[in-house]
Amino acid sequence: HQNADVADALQQWTQTEQKQSALYENQQLASVFMHETPWVMQAHNDAERKKHLVSLFQPEGHLQRAMSHLAALRTLQQPDGSFSWYPGMKGTPYLTGEVVILLTRLKRLTHDMTPDAATVAADVLLEKAISYMQREVQREVQNARKDPEAYRMSLQSQQYLYAISGRPLVGDAKKDVDFLVGHLRQQATRYQMEGRAFAAILLHLYGHSRLATDLLPQLRTQLQHPDGFYLAYPRGS
Repeated sequence: HQNADVADALQQWTQTEQKQSALYENQQLASVFMHETPWVMQAHNDAERKKHLVSLFQPEGHLQRAMSHLAALRTLQQPDGSFSWYPGMKGTPYLTGEVVILLTRLKRLTHDMTPDAATVAADVLLEKAISYMQREVQREVQNARKDPEAYRMSLQSQQYLYAISGRPLVGDAKKDVDFLVGHLRQQATRYQMEGRAFAAILLHLYGHSRLATDLLPQLRTQLQHPDGFYLAYPRGS
């Protein structure tokens, strides 16, 4: 772990009784009133949270937990590569895109680590989902080419661009990506805050850093708005 100080502190918890809540440290107080108040539940929760936090820094459990989560995720992936909310339901573009974003970030965070069973399993899920998204995006682009001026890029297409950035592309896949990036270059200034932020990331990833930078001043103004409305409302009111 990069945060060695945090890991050391947590290790001390495993060697002392500090995993218990501070509310338990005064046994006289505990015996007098703790079991008569809601604070006793808070004390239990504190202790449990500390135990879970300690477990996150114990390497021997990482692989087992990761494989468990990936197995649960695998039950939600449909044969076409999409993900559903619950087993047996139809997959949705929205949820698939959200999962793909998270798996892509995981892949990039662990790219310099030695592959293990979890990273291999995650890659299988990711590649299958990206294949699904590629087919969906292909249909979207085909329709968009009929009337480019009226086209508005879907969130799924933006997520797809993020997931495949840096990959070598050929044929129709490359043509579709070129079309989408070209659309971003022309339309990104019309996007609202969240869309504009995502567009800036994508433009940077696809080699248009100058355009990405040009999108930032308005974002900065919105985020620094004194009443904070722009964080919740698209027009600050």
